[in-house]
Amino acid sequence: FDRQEAAPGELLTVRWVWEATRLPIDVESVTLALRDEQNDTVHTWALSPVSAWWPPREWRAGELWLGRPTLRLPGGLESGYYVFEVEVAGCSTPLARVPVEVVAPTRNWMVPSGMKTVGISFGDVIELAAYRVSEIAPEKPLEIELAWRGLREMEASYRVYVHLLDESGQLVDQSDGEPLDWHRPTTGWAEGEVVVENRYVMVPERAGRYVIRVGLYDPSGPRLLTTDGDDGYVLGTFDVLDTD
Repeated sequence: FDRQEAAPGELLTVRWVWEATRLPIDVESVTLALRDEQNDTVHTWALSPVSAWWPPREWRAGELWLGRPTLRLPGGLESGYYVFEVEVAGCSTPLARVPVEVVAPTRNWMVPSGMKTVGISFGDVIELAAYRVSEIAPEKPLEIELAWRGLREMEASYRVYVHLLDESGQLVDQSDGEPLDWHRPTTGWAEGEVVVENRYVMVPERAGRYVIRVGLYDPSGPRLLTTDGDDGYVLGTFDVLDTD
């Protein structure tokens, strides 16, 4: 592996070399099993030894082939020592055993008190559990505290957006990026985990009515939709008054 220590949700790259010792080869894929300290299997991956376009049935006896598959650790793993085992159908014992240490972040399972409960689901993967908005003042940063809950483990690293819009729907200010200033990507969330973050947008001086809208999106795809089919959720509206 490219490292011996990793966090939940991180990518690992395997480097292995295979030799065809006998033909024909009827193996299409190999199994990589991740086992915990109790030797329980926590996850398995079915991987091509080299690549999908060059399966073992195409190999010739004595040939050596290098494979470099990439896999993502499950987001819900807890800290501890694990072992990867390489398994091939027909073999009674693993072909290799490689240790890895998983260092998980401190996880939170409760929504902080004093926040407004929402419970809006995005894409059936993340829920906006609650939020809190600071006092509004012209030409001052508006602090928006968001409590997200992971509904299941995720393969995509979703990004959060907070948009401040004017009455015509034009963007006035925004805060976009992965949760907690890019420190807690959604690929590392456990099912049921609550991740709380603070985001800031600047309240304009110009008088008018403004809307705060939040949501999530895949950087390589569309925004996540709520159960109502919306691609965002309005936290609220506020007015900036003319001081003249």
